[in-house]
Amino acid sequence: MGGGAALLLALAAGCPGNSSLPAEGPEQPIRFSHAQHSGELRIDCRHCHTLVSRTAVAGLPTVAKCEGCHAGVKKDRTTAEMAKITKRWEERRPILWTKVNDLPDHVRFDHGAHVRSQVSCGACHGEVNKMTRVRQVESFNMSFCVDCHRAEGARLDCTACHK
Repeated sequence: MGGGAALLLALAAGCPGNSSLPAEGPEQPIRFSHAQHSGELRIDCRHCHTLVSRTAVAGLPTVAKCEGCHAGVKKDRTTAEMAKITKRWEERRPILWTKVNDLPDHVRFDHGAHVRSQVSCGACHGEVNKMTRVRQVESFNMSFCVDCHRAEGARLDCTACHK
């Protein structure tokens, strides 16, 4: 087999570089930079994703949460994106974020259980603190989850993850 054919077979088999995951996350109604907030400003994930420690979903910040921080920013430092937050606050309209990470309906996943087990956010979501626009970095397929469960000594029975 020639070198080119071997390379194609290796890529098709799932070697690094063969990914159906997007290189960039979806556009959002407000250009929110995790690189700035969790990277430069070192705001902990749990400050905005307040449900992550105790429920199945991480939760998204309310407009009140965003406005609570940004209301203190001086007018000469306010950006167009911050103005969008203020406008939503004044109009009492939520920010309708586009979902980035999604699991099939047959999967049972609990963020709280993983946080309580001290699984870092980055283990599944990558280096979000370096992302201007958040994107999905893992396929969240069964082998990804089973490999992690094995490495961490977590449950492997079907009902741990499947409804």
